[in-house]
Amino acid sequence: MKSRHVPYRFEHFDIRVMFSDLRFSSVSKQFNSLNMKQRVKLSDGREQTLSILANGKPLIFITGSLSCPMTVSVLPFLRQVKKDFDDKFNFILIYVREAHPGEHYQQARTWEEKQQHACQFLSIHDLDIPTIVDGLEGELHKQLDTKPNSLHIVDGNGSVLFQSLWSGDFVAVEQALNSIADGQTQPKRISERMVSPFMRGAGYIHQTLKQAGKRAGRELMFGAPPIWLLSRTAASFTMITPAKRGTLAMGVLLMITAAITVILL
Repeated sequence: MKSRHVPYRFEHFDIRVMFSDLRFSSVSKQFNSLNMKQRVKLSDGREQTLSILANGKPLIFITGSLSCPMTVSVLPFLRQVKKDFDDKFNFILIYVREAHPGEHYQQARTWEEKQQHACQFLSIHDLDIPTIVDGLEGELHKQLDTKPNSLHIVDGNGSVLFQSLWSGDFVAVEQALNSIADGQTQPKRISERMVSPFMRGAGYIHQTLKQAGKRAGRELMFGAPPIWLLSRTAASFTMITPAKRGTLAMGVLLMITAAITVILL
């Protein structure tokens, strides 16, 4: 049997990549601490320690990349919670490996190329947030688990207070932010909810992968055909916002499936 290990800088999306993204590892579930003295490089070229970036506040890390539909789908929420909680937390985007590498955005071969991707991401989405450009082998990303769009809240000492597999788990994230901001005891916990974040992200898949390159779309089609079909169906509903297209597309596909089943029976 072939190993299901996924190289960190995988060149092609396939079913192994998808399954590796569906759960936190057992290591991350232990809520290990980060070394706040470790140095990281920012998208503007500066180098800082995590403790300086924290500046006395808890840090909120969000992982993401240009080719990650889930990252794009969460940006409106990110802007809002940053506005609401900016006085209580410092928000940091960690630019990680490409989730769906394509002709336009392949896995970076140099740190400078990865930095360029990060700057393009910030420019395309008009996002004003400090951004760490992680090393080519994901040195910081691996400490937090190598998920494409996860969220992690870390206190000033580096202790991980909360983790969400998808930063689009709005309910769990807001509950954690409110609890910590109010000074309540926040039990260390983890959220691995997938349905609502995925359905919201489904409406962004087609356009995001098209931007990454045609290869990204083809690899989704062969690697995860049901998700590709959902994304193409969602893309046809241009009359509604992308965040609502996934749910509508799923409803349509279920009705078609039910109708075909009835006819065949």
